[in-house]
Formats: sequence, structure tokens, C-alpha cells
Amino acid sequence: MTKWERAELIALAQKEVLEVNFVKKNGDTRIMTCTLREDMIPPLKTTKTELNEEVKEPPKSMPIWDINAKGWRSFIIDNIQSVSTVPHSTNRG
Repeated sequence: MTKWERAELIALAQKEVLEVNFVKKNGDTRIMTCTLREDMIPPLKTTKTELNEEVKEPPKSMPIWDINAKGWRSFIIDNIQSVSTVPHSTNRG
């Protein structure tokens, strides 16, 4: 299992659609198809600068757009089991 850094996840999610397998707070396993690609998400209520801001103690969770739920979700970075990129199209109906 790879340990992920928040900045690394943000950079990857801004370019790709990800399939993130993680353990939820209640112990259940979840697979989320998600992204931070600007062409696939609604406008952010925070600025890009805030999202990428370097902090001494990185936040434990990561907000991200869930493509299937069509909404913002988050997961705890330390609970990630795996991350992979998935084929994507911006022309979904």
C-alpha cells in the first residue's frame, strides 16, 4: 500500500479521473470515482490557491468531486487502500 501525500493526490486529480479505494470512518470499504479536473467539476467555492496551499500539518481529509454521486465528497488520506486512473470522457450525458 502506497502512502499518499495530499499535494500529490491533488496534482493527479487535477489531470485525471481517479478510482480511490479507501476505508470509511465506520470501517466499510468504498471505491469512489472522482476528480478535480476543472472541465468536469462545478466552480469551487474556494480558490485554487487555498486548495494547493502548503501547510505544515496537512489536513487528514481530501475534498473531491464524486463523478457518480455528482457531488463533493471527501476521504481520509491515511485510509486510502489504492488509487488508479480510469478512462474518462467529458461528454457524458
